[in-house]
Amino acid sequence: MPANLTPQFRRAEQRFRDAKSVAQQVSALEEMLREIPKHKGTEKLQAEIKSRLSKLRVVEQEPSSKRVRVKTDTLPPHVIGPVLVVGLPNAGKSRLFNRLTSSNSLVAEYPFTTLQPHSAIASYQDIGFQLLDMPASLAESPDTIPLDATRSAAMVLIVIDSTCRSTDEQTFQLIEQFQNSKSRLGKRTGYDEQIRGVTLTAAIAVYTKCDCQRQVSRRSTARKLAALDIPSIEISAETGEGCDALLSAIFMQSLAIRVYAKSLKKGKGDPKNNLPILIKQGDNLTHFALQIHQDLAKRFQSAKIWRVGEVTPMVVHREFQPRDGDIVQLLNQ
Repeated sequence: MPANLTPQFRRAEQRFRDAKSVAQQVSALEEMLREIPKHKGTEKLQAEIKSRLSKLRVVEQEPSSKRVRVKTDTLPPHVIGPVLVVGLPNAGKSRLFNRLTSSNSLVAEYPFTTLQPHSAIASYQDIGFQLLDMPASLAESPDTIPLDATRSAAMVLIVIDSTCRSTDEQTFQLIEQFQNSKSRLGKRTGYDEQIRGVTLTAAIAVYTKCDCQRQVSRRSTARKLAALDIPSIEISAETGEGCDALLSAIFMQSLAIRVYAKSLKKGKGDPKNNLPILIKQGDNLTHFALQIHQDLAKRFQSAKIWRVGEVTPMVVHREFQPRDGDIVQLLNQ
């Protein structure tokens, strides 16, 4: 049976698509529910509207400070995170999240599809990244911007629709909100040594839909991103083009290195068949040992290091700084 939706319903639906806040979405959905013709042909659509309205009312009643609060568990030593996936409504965040993590986060053509953060692991070689698909952000609605979550994040992916010229300016307004706060974006994660209380979080601008024909020129955008030390990369969540390069860029930006633990017991096999332990570039073997157990970090005195391509190990002290790919055997004497 045809739905025969009325002009009043269509106007309310457009209001929902144009909504820039949860309150505006709730109001538009309530009007859609009032205006929709009540017959068998619209039963499924009515159920979808009621379900979405119920979820939005829960979000609306929460304090704004809790809407984008991220709760993460302790991550395994081979996983980097959290990596926040942020951007404007309909930028392609959830589609990118699904492509990288093989998840099934809801994807739709209307804005604010994602109401709460979704977490999943993206695999890259023998490590992982904990990605968080965040609700859409708007520069004119500060409550939608995950500033608190950014302070504790390892990295932020700023997703930009490459087919829409207006999103560039809106995205930079969003970035300015970060830069005017104490949770700023840039090339590296850490504390700002010049401004007390300000944290810096590494960020990558991710241009989605690079497989589409109607991409717009981004010369001015590239200059602005370069001025903020934010690298950019083009991907297609639809075809997967550029996704491996993005995962590689996340690893490079994280400044992490992979170190493999070798047991003192014989017959344990090749350490590189096991998952690595991630530490920061410049960390020493004490930091590595702490990832295994704090008692071991206190107890060991030296270590053997096998470098890539080398057969004979080096014997080194506790303060030695390993490289990416090193195999380490901690010694008690």
